[in-house]
Amino acid sequence: MSVLNVELCYYLNMNEGLPKEIKYTEKSDPGEERDVNLIMETVKIDSQRILEKIRNSIDNHKYGAILGIDGGGRVPALILGKTINNIYASKREEKIKTFFITGSRSLNIYGKDTEKIKQLTSYFKQNSFEGIKNKDGKVLIVEDVVASGASLKLIVQVLQDLKLQYDITTLSFDDSRLINNNNKEKDIVEIEKKLGSKIHYGEYGGVSKLYGSKQMQGVHKSPDLLFSKPLGKPVSKVKYVNIPSLDGHSFEFIQDEQNKEVLRGTRELVSKISEELTKEYLK
Repeated sequence: MSVLNVELCYYLNMNEGLPKEIKYTEKSDPGEERDVNLIMETVKIDSQRILEKIRNSIDNHKYGAILGIDGGGRVPALILGKTINNIYASKREEKIKTFFITGSRSLNIYGKDTEKIKQLTSYFKQNSFEGIKNKDGKVLIVEDVVASGASLKLIVQVLQDLKLQYDITTLSFDDSRLINNNNKEKDIVEIEKKLGSKIHYGEYGGVSKLYGSKQMQGVHKSPDLLFSKPLGKPVSKVKYVNIPSLDGHSFEFIQDEQNKEVLRGTRELVSKISEELTKEYLK
């Protein structure tokens, strides 16, 4: 049995009183059954590993904001945000806010990247991110999967332009797109160099089980928009004048309706896991 499976069995045994078993399939991916409880247990394991890696910054109250990258980064950002605020509260330190914006890996054509840079710059200024800089603090970026780092490129570019420090966390570091797959350290260093920050990951290799679980996230996105929208509500479509996007993806969205039971169960687990992680952290 792998280390991950051993840990997973341990946490499943430790977690009593979880919401009832919820399994579902995404309308846009009907061949894959998703088990909310099982997915969230792997998210907990990865989140706990991340917390240990960023413990020094947490203990020194360095983080001034959580920045979740929608959609996959929404759930881990909520968990880490709640956990860190619980830790801060236990030390009578000021709580921080969690923000959500979309990542984009396919905007660098037709000037759409320039427009999003403007939107990001305005958004960070409006929400007083510059105050974090004045306190010598950092922004904690939260993703579900980092592979090439392309989806974070514009975001970190704007943070750098604003002279803001940041850390990057991700549930999983996917090595499938990298050319140095036989050299883990070199892979990580190359991406960290591109993004200007150390990457604190829960698991190396593969993709988080949370990836693609829109019903658990409760949102969907268009890569040219700054914010995601709730499932069932339309988003603008990106038009590339019949030229395929650089990563081969089209942006014709299937408008899934929100499964409220899945979303409610996910949110209950976010709160429960955050409480458990806080207790474990403060031991």
